[in-house]
Amino acid sequence: MPDWLSVALGCGVTVAIVNGVFKLLEKKVEHRSVENAAKLKAAEALIGQNKANVAALIAAGMVIIRINIKETVQRCLEAGTVSYDVREDVTQMYRIYQEELGGNGNLGSLMDTFLGLPIVGFEKGEGQ
Repeated sequence: MPDWLSVALGCGVTVAIVNGVFKLLEKKVEHRSVENAAKLKAAEALIGQNKANVAALIAAGMVIIRINIKETVQRCLEAGTVSYDVREDVTQMYRIYQEELGGNGNLGSLMDTFLGLPIVGFEKGEGQ
């Protein structure tokens, strides 16, 4: 067999081997892409469920804060006074309810009345 023919056949075999290796690698990459797409889809579903759970927890928290504000304000209105600490706590809860959680409703007018109550138990020099 002439030298050029053995070189040509050797090159042909080498090309076939390299081509086969590339085909195997391509199939492996394709398989991983399918696996990754399935994992991504599962992760997106989990994220969607987590978002729904967080929204439900926020809604429940808003109800609890709203009830707490209303009950505390009602007790203070019945007493006709409010302590400094209670006023501060209720004001903070209301701010979070309104600004952080986007709450709305009739708490605004209730808070206006509440904030007009005289503060007791915090005389000059106390708590400093």
